[in-house]
Amino acid sequence: MKATIYQMRLDGAKLPDREWQAAPVGPGRITLGYMSGRSELCAVRVLEFRSPQTTGGLSDSLLPPLFEPELLLITNTRLRFRGFQTVEGSRRAVVQEWLCELGEDGEIRINV
Repeated sequence: MKATIYQMRLDGAKLPDREWQAAPVGPGRITLGYMSGRSELCAVRVLEFRSPQTTGGLSDSLLPPLFEPELLLITNTRLRFRGFQTVEGSRRAVVQEWLCELGEDGEIRINV
């Protein structure tokens, strides 16, 4: 689904509202999938935010992936997730929160 993302934390620390609200990323597409490590027993959920344009069938990542995301809020126009992001250039992971503002085609479809 199309969305604009606001990262609500920096290096794990919660940002003041005015700071994260001033730095939207997007628009892009949100996708939820799984990433497996050396064994399929070690699969983790991954939320990704990618460019809507593709190059050779692949789209560029707009933000580092959010690992093991939890859905904290759902409204008609917003989703809020909390998970872990890796810090660029290190093996360290920090808590991150995304506030996702859904685009016009942001209809949420749930298949049961």
